[in-house]
Amino acid sequence: MAENKKVLLFGVFDGLHKGHMYLLEESNKHGDVYVALPSDEVVETIKNKKPINDFEKRSIALLDTGLVKEVMKGDEEVGSWNIIEKIQPDKIILGYDQSREKSLIDDFLSAKSIDIEIVSLEPFEPETYKSSLLNSYE
Repeated sequence: MAENKKVLLFGVFDGLHKGHMYLLEESNKHGDVYVALPSDEVVETIKNKKPINDFEKRSIALLDTGLVKEVMKGDEEVGSWNIIEKIQPDKIILGYDQSREKSLIDDFLSAKSIDIEIVSLEPFEPETYKSSLLNSYE
C-alpha cells in the first residue's frame, strides 16, 4: 500500500459484494482508503429507495473488511462535494459506473482550483456484481 496517501471513495456500499471488494482492494494499492458514505436519507434521495442496510451497518461492514482506514458520513447536500475539501485526498477513486459523479467532481475541483487525481477503475464482472442487480428493494 502506498504510504501516507489518502484515497477517497464515494459509494453506498449496501451489501458488500465481489465488485465492491475489488474496488476496495484496488483502491488500497493507491493509499489509505477513506469512504464518504451517504446517510440513509441521502441514499433515498439519490436512489429513490431506502438502503437495505442502514448507515451504521454499511459503515461497520466496510471497516470489517480491513481495507478501509475510515468511514465518514458524506455530505448531506447532494452534489456539494464538501467532503473533498474536508478530507483533502491525494486521489479520488471511482468505480466504472460512476461517470456522472466523475463529471460533477471534475467541475467541483475545477471551480475550486483543486488539483486531485481522479482514477476510474475498470469493472469487475459488472454483469454479475452490480448492486442494482444484486439488491432487491421490493
